[in-house]
Amino acid sequence: MAGANLTVTPLKKGLVKLTRGGVARIVDLSKNISGCILVNDGAGKKFDSSFFVGVDSVIKNGKTYLVLLAQAGASCNVMGYAGADIDLTLIWLKLSGRLQVEDKKAVVVESRAYQEVGLTLPETFQDRKGNRRPFRLIRGKLLVKFETNRYLTDEPYSLSTLRYARNQPEKGLVVKTVKRERPAN
Repeated sequence: MAGANLTVTPLKKGLVKLTRGGVARIVDLSKNISGCILVNDGAGKKFDSSFFVGVDSVIKNGKTYLVLLAQAGASCNVMGYAGADIDLTLIWLKLSGRLQVEDKKAVVVESRAYQEVGLTLPETFQDRKGNRRPFRLIRGKLLVKFETNRYLTDEPYSLSTLRYARNQPEKGLVVKTVKRERPAN
């Protein structure tokens, strides 16, 4: 198992360019991202709100595994409800030696538009000064906890834990969800 030496370049409209050595591949992840990729700026113009950050990449048994953090506008209208917020999606990709997608999984870990999903461990996305930073592995592992339907009282509340282990990248993003009683606000 080794680092994948993979370059991730965000393009427009939910596309990402993956490059390693002389091999390059453009991957369309627009259908895997929560939120609105093209956002109305309030003046009648649309802008691309999608962005990707590499969280981890590793090669194991001839396959490349990549974890990305994707963001997009929470609403298609920046002047509307939750318009300035962003949605966050973790995406796991299993790639061939030629960087073709063989398998993928996307998990929405924060969605503000309808307050359906929210991180419960803000330190996984904010440093001690409150600056936003990408998710990162600690001792080779990623752990993210998030709530679903915290404020939608007519929907069941649940708490989910997402795990990813660099030494077992083939397992991908493993999510365990437990229905719980809604915490008091």
